[in-house]
This record gives sequence, C-alpha cells and structure tokens, in this order.
Amino acid sequence: MKLVEKLGPLLTDKKPELREKGMQILAEVLQNLPEDRLQKSEIHFMTTFFCDRLKDHSVVIPPVLQGILAIVCIYRFAYFAVVTNHFYF
Repeated sequence: MKLVEKLGPLLTDKKPELREKGMQILAEVLQNLPEDRLQKSEIHFMTTFFCDRLKDHSVVIPPVLQGILAIVCIYRFAYFAVVTNHFYF
C-alpha cells in the first residue's frame, strides 16, 4: 500500500501513458512478491484499487489486468494455505 502512495503522482498523472507506466510497475511488483507476503486487508485494498482502474483509459487496461492476475494468484495461495492448515492435509 505504501508503494501505491509513492507511485501516486505517476498513477494519477493526466497522461494515460504515464498512468500505464505506474500501473505496470505496480503489477510487476505484485507478480514478484512472495505469495505469502500480503495480508488479507492488503489483498482487499489492491483488488479494489486495480478494479477501480478498469475505468481508466484503454492504454492502462493491460497492466491493470496483469495486476489483477497477480492478485488472483496471491489470493489463491492465501486461500489454499488456510484450507490446508485447517484440514491438515
């Protein structure tokens, strides 16, 4: 979430190409995070943030989808970890 704050000026710039760059950076960071790095509240925040960006200019959409995919992978890991810990597979 701190990264979103740091990238703020890039993510809110008037030029779609710069917003695209900011979203690309954010998506790549998410893709490279260890799957157990984000807490549930951070996953929720990032999901909401990326879904809101789907309303942005079309040039921004590809990195937004890349970020959403990264979040899905993180969430899937977090969910699987909870299930396996609960049922002791």
